[in-house]
Amino acid sequence: MRRVGSTAIAIDAWSSAVTENEEIWHQLFVEGNAVLDKGRALLGKIPAESRCMFCHGPFDGVGGPLMSMIGRGQSNQQPHVCKSCVKQGDRHPGGTHVDIATVFADMRGSTPTAERIGDRAFRELINRFYRTSSRVLVDAGALLGRLAGDQAIGYFVPGMAGADYARAALDSAVELLRATGHTDEDGPWIPLGVGVHAGNAYVGVLGEHGGSKEMTALGDDINVGARLADNAGVGEVLASLQLTKRIGLDTTGLEHRELRLKGKATPFEVAVIRPA
Repeated sequence: MRRVGSTAIAIDAWSSAVTENEEIWHQLFVEGNAVLDKGRALLGKIPAESRCMFCHGPFDGVGGPLMSMIGRGQSNQQPHVCKSCVKQGDRHPGGTHVDIATVFADMRGSTPTAERIGDRAFRELINRFYRTSSRVLVDAGALLGRLAGDQAIGYFVPGMAGADYARAALDSAVELLRATGHTDEDGPWIPLGVGVHAGNAYVGVLGEHGGSKEMTALGDDINVGARLADNAGVGEVLASLQLTKRIGLDTTGLEHRELRLKGKATPFEVAVIRPA
């Protein structure tokens, strides 16, 4: 189809920008960025309960005020990201397809718990869960999904979490259960079930033009990870065999289950891992 005038120029410019942005995200998520990696290693040494999931700049502790002074304070729109990294994402909307491992952690019995302890105590419980899960996942190299309800989401890609990104995802899932008290004698302070899966997804910054944007991941393997978490019991990590095979984990001595997942014609096999 023939394109002429300003419309053709606009289309060509848009296409060029999309290609450039995809290359930027591909390098970051697949190959990694040496400058960013050095910065993450340095800033990650500063003690903090919460930090930017991209640059690892601290939001609190001794380093929090300094980061705010230099424009790297916590974003109001994207609480997992500092203001500087948000600006970078706004300049390069879009993303790329990448190999990924996902961690979905869901609270069990949230409705009866909220009814039992009341709104104020439940809000404090969920906020504690968000702080704990964010710390565990970001420290392991994850990108965090949107905070929603009683769920925490971690996306592990090789360019950010390293070549062993799938193992980092599984290790962080087990650590998350430990951090929430599932190995304590008195039991967990919040009951969780966790799903871990590996596959491929589109990962990037999406949102309205000129409006708010956020990091997200899309694809069938993302949906599988979420459904594994739906099926996990309290204190269980359900790990897909795709993930365990990818990291070379021998699951012979572990419990195996066949699940019927929505949208899947055949049973889906997982290994059950509990934090010992």
